[in-house]
Amino acid sequence: MVDTCPLWVSNPIYTIMSLQQIDFSKVLNDEQVYDHMMANYDQLGKDWINHQWRWMNAVYQAFKDHYKYMIIISLVEKTLQFYDQMNIKLSLNNIIQKIFSK
Repeated sequence: MVDTCPLWVSNPIYTIMSLQQIDFSKVLNDEQVYDHMMANYDQLGKDWINHQWRWMNAVYQAFKDHYKYMIIISLVEKTLQFYDQMNIKLSLNNIIQKIFSK
């Protein structure tokens, strides 16, 4: 098996955290998260709205147009869905090389 991870991932010098096996029996499901959010919306609402406004402003700063951003995200999503349907497997390094080699 060939290691295709970037240097910072596979190099032990840059160890950020140790790998751990996840016990998925203790993971919350979507319904539990939704129920908790709805039960505590009065506490979460202000933070959520603030987060959404900051995100929207950041999108506008980068693209100067929210619709351009949404179009780009849609095209990226459709491309990734196509790759998945065609069973095309690319590493992040392969994708970056394809983008910057043109």
